[in-house]
Amino acid sequence: MRLFNYSVVLLIFIFLNTAIFTQDPENGNYKNLSSIPFRLGAETGAIFSFNSNDKLVNPALLGFFDINLSKRNIFLKFEGGIFKRINDKNSAAYVSAGLNYKIFNIKKNKFYLHGAIFAAWSKSGGGASFFLSFRHLYPFNKIIAWVSSIRYPFGRFDSVFLSTGFQLFAD
Repeated sequence: MRLFNYSVVLLIFIFLNTAIFTQDPENGNYKNLSSIPFRLGAETGAIFSFNSNDKLVNPALLGFFDINLSKRNIFLKFEGGIFKRINDKNSAAYVSAGLNYKIFNIKKNKFYLHGAIFAAWSKSGGGASFFLSFRHLYPFNKIIAWVSSIRYPFGRFDSVFLSTGFQLFAD
């Protein structure tokens, strides 16, 4: 619950900051932000499990780092984070590496398909698999954007992972 409260306060701070301190598009430094070859951000979310043996929701906190590979259409994406395992009160660590590909734009909204290999482990064991994700990015300005995603982990057909957060250097 404390993690959720911190996340909400952080998102409110970001929204207020972008509304009050808007960027001047005529400023040359502002235009140069699109040449930064990486993006970084954080997301919070939950795993929704539909298996009767598991708890329904497991909260998570993730950080990510993207490297631009091709004209801001293809990114190499690295993620890491923690999943809280509610049923045994232990946390599971998570890392992934994959590609994030822009599939289309609708006005300011950008939509991506993200596929990656991931590994997760905890005190009770771990493993590796693959997931496919549909990501949405809405830039407030060239510095900050809101991101959200829905992920489907292969090998675990009874769960999905929903997340939302922010990203720096939005395009």
